[in-house]
Amino acid sequence: EKKAKSKSKHEKESSTLSKNIIIISIAIIFLLFISTIFAILNINNSKVISGVCIENVDLSNLTKEEVSDLVNNKLLTIKEVEFSYNNYSTVVKLEEIGLEISPKKAINSAINLGKTNNIIIDNYSILKANILKTKFELEIKIDEEKFEETVQNIQAEIPEAIKEYSYIIKDNELIITNGKSGEKILKEELRRAIITNIKEQFNGNIRVVNIITRYEEPKEID
Repeated sequence: EKKAKSKSKHEKESSTLSKNIIIISIAIIFLLFISTIFAILNINNSKVISGVCIENVDLSNLTKEEVSDLVNNKLLTIKEVEFSYNNYSTVVKLEEIGLEISPKKAINSAINLGKTNNIIIDNYSILKANILKTKFELEIKIDEEKFEETVQNIQAEIPEAIKEYSYIIKDNELIITNGKSGEKILKEELRRAIITNIKEQFNGNIRVVNIITRYEEPKEID
């Protein structure tokens, strides 16, 4: 009797397991079928997938030409950066900073998302963009030499700025001027703030770059 009950229980468990395997298999087949149809429909879609952005600019359902026009027209409006420190402010042209904005990679990535012909990757990319949005960033480069020159120019103009020691040779004399402690621009913070400002301008927001400084002592005379 015990053996019969054990056998019956084992058969029930096996039957339940078989049913679960069949249900899971049907579900997988159904999902693969839907995914295939979904991918085929999107292969022929030449427009940008819904939920795709460059920075915060929505490109959903735009054609390649429309994306290119939209992005480039926005970039044409970005010509300068305004800096501010307390009551001091100045406007600097992008070419003076040595700043270059390259949208090509972001445009191509936005247009080609979901079009790799790999069903799994494409479906994942499309669903992710639709649900969570997918954002591509502009490439922004700053010329080191011009950036350094810009920082030095602003440093010389801001109130309470640090003054490093200087020297001149006049006739046979070496004339040294002592430095003075004061506020020094934090260059890396300023660089990041400039890049953020460019992206904000691209998104349609006008923002002034606040100059971040730190109080420092001048270098010792060598």
